[in-house]
Amino acid sequence: MLLAIFESCVALALLLFLSPAAFATHIRAGQITAVLDPTDPMGRTYVFTLTLYRKTCDGAVDQREATLFFVPIRGDGTRGNTPIGEIQSAVNTPRRPLDTCTEELTYTYRFTFPGPGRYVIYFQERNRNEGIVNMSNSVDTPFYVETVLTVNPTLGANSTPVLLNPPVDNAETGQRFCHNPAAFDPDGDSLAFRLVVPRRDVNTNVNGYRPPETVGPPPGTPEAGAGPPSF
Repeated sequence: MLLAIFESCVALALLLFLSPAAFATHIRAGQITAVLDPTDPMGRTYVFTLTLYRKTCDGAVDQREATLFFVPIRGDGTRGNTPIGEIQSAVNTPRRPLDTCTEELTYTYRFTFPGPGRYVIYFQERNRNEGIVNMSNSVDTPFYVETVLTVNPTLGANSTPVLLNPPVDNAETGQRFCHNPAAFDPDGDSLAFRLVVPRRDVNTNVNGYRPPETVGPPPGTPEAGAGPPSF
């Protein structure tokens, strides 16, 4: 599971990982994007889109609604403990099937921030997908995805980057796996990537994370058939 952070005038943090379930599991991945509402003269209203990738087979539960939470970042860089707001949205229709066992769901939100500053916008849900091998007990670990947004009206119209390729590729044991997220910034800003440990809550990593190249039957070899695997 991977988390990529994209630096623009607003910073987007995207987590590609999955969530737990008391009764069933279904969430495979997700992302949050933000677009400034041009009708707000104060430049503090944004339209958010949450995109989730849901497992649809083997008794997976539905995700008819989803809630976004909004938390301020203090001047010292720490995050507040109490959300300043939360919004629930029903899933948009139509849903987009990606294969026989996965569909893409989208939810839309509109939120006006109380003033300039940096904010964490996050989604958390119990139903992370089961069977993730490079973390501990994925089925009982909440799915969590966040965006970090700088609200500054002096920047003008500005949006977070968007990942155009769904993060649900299939890999095969013993062969090189490549995923191109096709990151696009509508404002033309440059994008930088870095890997972080997936999270289960604000500032809380999942338990037992292991880099992908350390997972699998020993001794483990790359596609070339010699030497240790790399990531």
